[in-house]
Amino acid sequence: YFKQMAAEVMAVDKSMIGLRRVTNLSENQYQSMYSGMVSSAKEYGATLTEIIDGTTDWVKLGFAPETAQDLSNLTAMYQHVTDLDNATATKNLVTAYKGFEKSLLKTYDGDQTAAIEHIIDVYDKLGRELPTRNYIG
Repeated sequence: YFKQMAAEVMAVDKSMIGLRRVTNLSENQYQSMYSGMVSSAKEYGATLTEIIDGTTDWVKLGFAPETAQDLSNLTAMYQHVTDLDNATATKNLVTAYKGFEKSLLKTYDGDQTAAIEHIIDVYDKLGRELPTRNYIG
């Protein structure tokens, strides 16, 4: 049990180092962000490492750290609902966002988080309304 706990602490530390490499925030901002990430991990049933790494991924894609944290939370929610891994969930959301970025930002007055949330809603609706079919051919 202690080995597992130590491994998780090391993984979280490694993830935070990765986040610090791609951002330039004050220590208070990191502490606030970390506290929010802990809450998000509990809320969305994700690991803390997934939330931190997700935030890092969104920052690397050009999003501001605060927005990236919100997008990481949305990704965790989407990941949980769809049973996808974090990387695939992020890729799905980024692909749709980049494809419709101009119209989404216009519709949501530049709010990137609302735009990504809309994409998740569309994916959810499609998943519920379109039956899964197995085609042989």
